[in-house]
Amino acid sequence: MADLALAAYEGLDREAARCFRLLVLHPGPDLSVDAAAAIVGCTPGAAARRCAQLVAADLAAAAPARDGMPSRYRVPAEIGEQACAIADTAPDCDELRARLAQWYLAGAHTADEVLTPWRRRDRIQITGLPADVVRLPSYDAALEWLEAEKDSLAAVVTDLADQQPLLAWQIADALSPLYLLRGTPVLRRRLEQNALDCAEQLADPRRTAQALLRYGEALHEHGEPAQALALLRASRDAATRSHDMWGIAAATEAMAIAASSMGAHDEAYYLLTPQRAAFMHLGDLRRAAVTDLHIAAVHHARGEIDQAIAVLADAETLLHAPDAAPDPYTQAMVDIARGRTLIARGEHETARELLVGALITMTTLHALAGQAHAMHHLGELALACGDTALAQTRLHSAVRLFTACGNDYQAAVVARLIAARHPDSGSGPATRGSA
Repeated sequence: MADLALAAYEGLDREAARCFRLLVLHPGPDLSVDAAAAIVGCTPGAAARRCAQLVAADLAAAAPARDGMPSRYRVPAEIGEQACAIADTAPDCDELRARLAQWYLAGAHTADEVLTPWRRRDRIQITGLPADVVRLPSYDAALEWLEAEKDSLAAVVTDLADQQPLLAWQIADALSPLYLLRGTPVLRRRLEQNALDCAEQLADPRRTAQALLRYGEALHEHGEPAQALALLRASRDAATRSHDMWGIAAATEAMAIAASSMGAHDEAYYLLTPQRAAFMHLGDLRRAAVTDLHIAAVHHARGEIDQAIAVLADAETLLHAPDAAPDPYTQAMVDIARGRTLIARGEHETARELLVGALITMTTLHALAGQAHAMHHLGELALACGDTALAQTRLHSAVRLFTACGNDYQAAVVARLIAARHPDSGSGPATRGSA
């Protein structure tokens, strides 16, 4: 097979041979036609023809592609060793590797800007390719690109980590919208660890603080608050060393959230309140609103419903300030929190309107965890209204959504609520309320 592969390769024209070497050098599971075109330097149509030529010569195989997305190709495993020998000794090997890494950096950064325009991020410089080499004209296009390329992005980060830690860190950092909207916890934990290794290799306290923060948040989201706290304290220390006031506030806020999840609500409140003031001082109104969201959660956990409602009203004001960037995700999270507090006050109709509206927004944003939170509290609303059948449907939907985004910890929380309330074992007809 190896001899046949070598003979087939030697029979290729120059452009097809370059496409073949790119497929071999790509560290991910498969490569899209659009990527091949940009990296090799041709049109997508020409790249598609060259990839088809490789398939006909048994030097490539078509890989499954998402509906409406570019075709994808890979090198068959049976010729992998011979293919690597060919690509690694080619004079354009280093050039292709560099252009491939830059293409993924450009795409990840573009998707990040489209999906979370409010997020703090580093400036990047694309070299060897046009800065707009990956065009993602809409929110849906950006999210589809991230979904389609996530495994390849992970492979590129891992491949670059030792030799080009800054580039690997930048790509890993740009994947935050994927984690926010789609979950992917296993992938996130692995890449956050990679990002931390890269930051430490760079001896960069600010990037180390950010990587520790994200890694700690990933652990906390999935039920490991004690382990998360250790990383978050280290993040705060690293941010302090680099005099990064925003990083100090973000790490301290995350520590408070972890503490609250372990029942230390007074400690959480003590930590959170100064951070809101810090974000306000830094002019980050959106992040101050997010801190309000967490302060309200502490009030709710302590049974202080009126205080929670007042704090959420402050968050609303910040999100709608004249100079605030639109942030429908955080607005929907505030609406979910307001709905939850209003359930506790017995204001069921207003709670329903808020939660349904938030569910629609999260569905439009394709935010699985956000949909799950909204459905969870709609289930609680149905329970409060005495509609056990509807509660069962909504809570089971929440479990499925949390599971789909990989949040097994939160799925288990809702599953315990189902078991505790036994919504499917009522002795009589369900009573319809205003849920």
